[in-house]
Order: sequence, then C-alpha cells, then structure tokens
Amino acid sequence: MRRTLVVAFAIAASLLLVSAPVGSAAQGSAELVVGSEHDTSTELSSGSLTNLSVSGSGSDASLVLSGGYAFRDGFDSEAADAGIPTDWEATTGDSTAWSVSSSVSYDGSQSLSMDTSGATLYRIQPTEQPYASAQTHNVSVSINQSSGNAVALSLWESGTEFARIGMYKGDLMYLNGGTWTTLDASIDAGEWVKITVSDFNGDTDTMDVSWTSPSGASGTQQDISGMNSFSTGYTSTRLQGYNSVGHWDSFEIGGGYPARASYVSTHNITNGEQARFNITSLSNVSVEAIVQTPDGTVLNSTTISTIGSHTVSIPSYGGDQLETKLNVDVTGSNPSFALDAESILFTDQAPTISNATPTGNLQTRSPTLSLNVDDPTFGTAQGDSLTVKWFLDGEQVGTSTTSSAGTVTHQVDSRFGGGNHTWHAEVTDDYGVTTTSTTQSISIPAKLSIRPINEPMELVNNSSVTVTGRFYSGDIVFEKSTSNGKIDLTGLPFDRTYTLVLSADGYYRRTVIVDSLFEQDSVYLLNDSKDSYYTEFVLNDLTGKFSGGDVRTKLFLERAINTSDGLEWVTVAGDYFGAEGRFEVDLQQEKRYRIRIVGEDNTSRVLGAYTATRSGSVALAVGEVSWEVDEPETRRVSASWVNLTDGNEAPNGVVHFQYVDPAENTSRLQVVIHEDGNASNELANTTFDAGYGTLSYNQTVSGANQTTTDWEVSWTAYNGSGEMANGSVLADGQRYTVDNPIGPKWTPVVVTCLFLFTGMLFGGRLSSIGSLAVTGVAAVMWWLGFYTASGGVVVFAGLVGLAMAVGGSRR
Repeated sequence: MRRTLVVAFAIAASLLLVSAPVGSAAQGSAELVVGSEHDTSTELSSGSLTNLSVSGSGSDASLVLSGGYAFRDGFDSEAADAGIPTDWEATTGDSTAWSVSSSVSYDGSQSLSMDTSGATLYRIQPTEQPYASAQTHNVSVSINQSSGNAVALSLWESGTEFARIGMYKGDLMYLNGGTWTTLDASIDAGEWVKITVSDFNGDTDTMDVSWTSPSGASGTQQDISGMNSFSTGYTSTRLQGYNSVGHWDSFEIGGGYPARASYVSTHNITNGEQARFNITSLSNVSVEAIVQTPDGTVLNSTTISTIGSHTVSIPSYGGDQLETKLNVDVTGSNPSFALDAESILFTDQAPTISNATPTGNLQTRSPTLSLNVDDPTFGTAQGDSLTVKWFLDGEQVGTSTTSSAGTVTHQVDSRFGGGNHTWHAEVTDDYGVTTTSTTQSISIPAKLSIRPINEPMELVNNSSVTVTGRFYSGDIVFEKSTSNGKIDLTGLPFDRTYTLVLSADGYYRRTVIVDSLFEQDSVYLLNDSKDSYYTEFVLNDLTGKFSGGDVRTKLFLERAINTSDGLEWVTVAGDYFGAEGRFEVDLQQEKRYRIRIVGEDNTSRVLGAYTATRSGSVALAVGEVSWEVDEPETRRVSASWVNLTDGNEAPNGVVHFQYVDPAENTSRLQVVIHEDGNASNELANTTFDAGYGTLSYNQTVSGANQTTTDWEVSWTAYNGSGEMANGSVLADGQRYTVDNPIGPKWTPVVVTCLFLFTGMLFGGRLSSIGSLAVTGVAAVMWWLGFYTASGGVVVFAGLVGLAMAVGGSRR
C-alpha cells in the first residue's frame, strides 16, 4: 500500500515554484515519497518469513517473533516466603499447603514450595488458563522432590486428566493407564529435573517427554501413552502432590524463541533511493536491515538497536525491483521484536500541465475545460495516476483521473451566469504532490443589445427602455432598464430560454423569445412611426406534437436583417403559446417573416413565410411533413462555374449554387463544393441552419489550379421532422444565376406572361421567328435561374423552334 508520506528535500525546495509558460501551471517541487510499502497483514505475510509471524489484521498488523510463552512463572516476583502465589489457585486440597520459598530454586531466587505429607492429593493451577480451546504447545516445569510419594505435572482436556508425569518415590516416572512407568531412575531425591511435554497426538493418544537435570541426567521418550485418551491436547495444566514434600520452578506454557529470525520482501520500484523500517518493539534482540537486489547483491545495510523509524540509503541500481531484508538475532531472555511497516522511497517529480483552454470569450454554451498533463513517474514499476480537480470561480465543479500522459477534459455545466469568470485545475499524483494550473479568464455573453429593426446596426440609446423578463421555467423573474441600448444580464444563466417583454417610448411593445445569448445577443424593436398590422397567430396543430397537456411550444417570428454577420434570419418576436394557443404582435406592413415553432422535445418545424398584408388572425396549421427522394420536383437545384478573369489579372471566378424549395419546408441545408470525382478535395463545406425556400450561394475560386478544376456541388437538406434529402450537381458551363427579386410565388406568373408577350410580337409570317424568340427568352430566364425547367427541356425547345423557323422560311 502506498502512503502519502512526503519528505521535502529542503525547506527552500518545498517553497519553490517552478516557473511555467502562460496557460501552463505553477509546478510543485520534487519530493521524496513512498513508492512501495508493506504494512498490512496481507502484504507482510507475502514476504519470506523465518521464525516470524504476523500479528493483528489489516493495517494494524505487525511482524513479530514466532514462539514465546502463553504463561510463564518463575515465582521470583512474589514476596519471599509468601503463601499461594499470585495468579494461582488451589483446585484440590488445602491452599495453605503451597507457598513461595526463597531457600531453594532452579532458575532465579525463589520457587514454589509444597508440603502435602500425610495428605492424599493436592492440586494447584493458573487462575486463568491461557487458551480457550485444547492446545498442543509445549508444557514444561522444573520439579524437586524432597520426600514422599508423588510430585507431578497433570494435563487435562475438558475435565478429564489424560497425563501425569513427575517424580514418584524418587524416580522420574509417568502414569500409563493406572501404572507408574519409569522414565529415568538415576535422578535422586532432592535433585532438580526439568521435564517438557510436547508433540501431542490426539489420533494415537500419545505425546513426547524430554527431561534434563543439572547433574547431567537427560533423555527423551517419544509417543508415550497417558492415563486416558484425548482429542487434541490440553485445556488446563495443574501441579499436584500426593503425600509429598517438594518444590516447583520455571513453569512455562508454550515454546521458546529461536536464535535467529529473518524476513525478505520484494518491492516493484524504479529509482528507489531510501528504505524505511518502522520498528515498534525491540528488546534483547539485534536487528540488521538490508537492501539488496533480487539476486542477493547487497546494496546497503544498517544495524537497528532502538525502536522508531530507521532508514537505509540506496545507491544507484539497475532494474525495477528491490528486496528489503531483516535479520533478527535473539541476544537474551524474553526477547521482543515488532515491525509495523517497511517501504521504499523515491524522488517524485511533480506532474506537468500545459495548453490550458479555453480562455477569453467563449463561443459555446457548455465549455469544455482542457489540459495536457504528464508525469515523470508514468511508465515506472511503481506507476502513478493523476487526479484533476476542476475549479470554476474558486469552487470545485468536477474531478477527472488519468494514468497516462495526454489531454484531460471536463465539460462544465452551462448553468452558470454570464459575465467574466475564472477557472483553474489542481493536478495531484498518487504520492500527494500537486501542481496547480495558471488561472484562466473566460467571458460568457452577458449583454443583450436593443436595436431598431429598421437600423439593425444601431442601438436604441435615445430612449429609456424597460425590459421585463423571465426564465422559461418561471423560477426567476427580473426587470431591468437601460438608456444605452444594452441590458446587463451578468449573473443570470446564459443558456436558458428567455421570454422578454420590451417597451420603449417611440416603439411598439414587443414580446420576444431568445433561446440563448450565444444564438442571438440582440433583440429588435419596431419604431411606432412605421405602419403595422396587429396580427394574432393561432396554433392549429394537426400532429399532436406541439399542443395538448403540458406541452410548451415556442413560436419564433424571424425576419431577414443585415447584421454584422451579413444578411441572416433573426428572431424579432415570439413567446410560448399560451393556454389558448395564441400569440399577438404588431408586424410592419408588407414585410416578409418566417415562422418557426419548437416543441417540448425540441422538435422544430419551419411553417414557411408570412407577409404582413392585413390585420387579424392567422391560423398556423402544423401537419405532417415528409419528403420523397424520387420526387425531385419538390426541390430544384442548379450549379454553374463563371470565369471572371479579366485581361492579364490572376485567374479567378465563382462557383454558384442555387437551391429552391417551393414549399419552404427546408430547415437546414449543407452545401459541400468539391472536385469532381475527388470528394476529399473540398473547396467549401458550409451548413445553413436557418430555414430556406431559396438559397443562392457563391464561392470564390482563384488561382490556375482551382480555375481549371471541375467542381461538383453536393447538398443535403433536412426538414423540420429531421427527414433528409440529398443530391449533387456538376458546376459546368457559364450559366449564372442571380437572386430572384420577384419571389417564388409570382415568378411562374411573370415568366408565363413574358413568354406570351414575346410570342404576340411575332405574328403572320414572323411566327417561325417568334418560336425562336420565345425559346431564346426561356433560355435567358433559365440561365438566370428564374425559369426552373431542366437544361434538357430548354435545349429541346430550342431545337423545335429552329425546326419551325427553317420550315417557315421554305414557304
């Protein structure tokens, strides 16, 4: 497990910020950090353990010496010649038969004395047995029998005695069933002997007994049988005497400690510089800490003799692995050793940041914050990952993570207010080192311009304008005034739909709906000196998509206005349709408007053009709209190439494309001009989002390469229901079309009258010439784009006219 234990190289280094380019970051300093650490029970257990074991669980685990004693008493801590010792209790017989003696001892200065002469059986045991269930750990005790029958160690399992071993009438013996059996007859009365019982086997009901005496007597008897059978081992241990006088000493439950223990653990780490060992217990042991390579080559070592954190510096090495090793040598009785954690540290370089965007004026309603990040620790054995915290105006708005170099992004919730804002990011690696990006300033549209519709480049700044507005959800209502033609909306969400009611002296009162200041940052008022018609639009929805229930349909009245971006459709009036499905507005007389509605699910429908020719109600019928690709007469397209090179000037010209939708159902049109037969060589790729009945588009061509290239125009049109139609046309010949000032409605009438008038000029003998004249006029109208017949029809008419002229000349 990694811990963010950070050791600064120096105080000055910790305060130093590495200079960074504009738009990059304030880089953090390099720091010594933990790259690989073993401090949990699982991690410590994964090492190679010899005479060591893991104590505890999880992160509270420690590595300790194996063995030791569950219970041990040499009686030296008791008061001299006291009665029954502390932590002991009599189970059978009189407790006064037991006392602490300072006159005789096996190890130390005192022993437990017993006098049961003339009595039957007395027993004593530890007040609290060290184990809750049957155990098989070694049990040992030193016995000295002065006189009498028996002085013995007694072992019990769940209330049944299964073993009795000790001095019986001057010999070392054990009770086999009901018979005393000799182990060693050379030990005399009054002589100490230490007996150890081990290797309990519940399957065979046997155990081993070993003994040693200061006189030199010793031995081992394996697999002896006791008094009764047992399942596992003992649950209680007792000392007992029968009509005897004797002493006890060095009573121990459990095994002893080994002379040496060791620990070896592997760390996957690149460029390790320091090993750290956290020792929490150390007594009567000598510890050597070693850092070595996997092949056993020692890089450095140190001797540890105190508790605390100890470090070993690591010289340069090759590869991505190191081993830490501990040799623990026992130097005295009751040794103790505990390791809480061991780790390898390396110098962590701070993450780097570059190319922080966006900055300045935003062009999108939901900006994406972006950074390029990198980290020198990427690709090392210890690895790294970065956490990026994004802050907008000082408040955290998101978090991203990455484990490789590259670009990280966060899309900001667009529901923050317009005006000036700042953002920055904090990049922190797994080791706690942080780099902070420079603070970027961004600007969100926050000004709404009020303009006279007949002078759309000017502001209404000679009159006090009062604007009352509300959000589409009705949760915020505001009222603002201005005398300079600009309404300050700083702090208000910029991506919400506004319904605004504007009133100003000298202008008609106007209700207008604005989807976003990104889409339209100006609204337009009609001067009351202009003649207008009071118009009431009534929604007649035949589809069910724009009315009924809680459906909130928006009405947009748009007018073609010359703005700073050129001639474009802008919203000049609109609102949500009310409960009665009506909207009232004053429209300038004889001006052409386009009507668009948007449903609850953002379904959009362009209902076509409307010219204000009268006052009264206008029904807006919304029906199902569909296109059939095999009905080209519903849309007409043409393209031509016009060479405009004059004299010795550089070659130049224009590709002209015209699109006509008589039904005005087109809501979006994409135009791509590319080389004929090579779609990858694009001259232009433009999408027109406003609805169209007629579109004329010119693309300038310059240079010898472009003017000698054959260009093709591919187009894709979408209606309000999202249905698509497309096609392509070759820009050939010298045909040139101009914008039609008559409009699609009256063009067929005017062209037909022109043909009739031309034909009437040639009567009698001149009729054959008249046929050619009518065909010529038709060709000119076709050339200009006013006559929408195909080129083949015009050529055929010309051939017929020529034939009639030739036939008439022969009469």
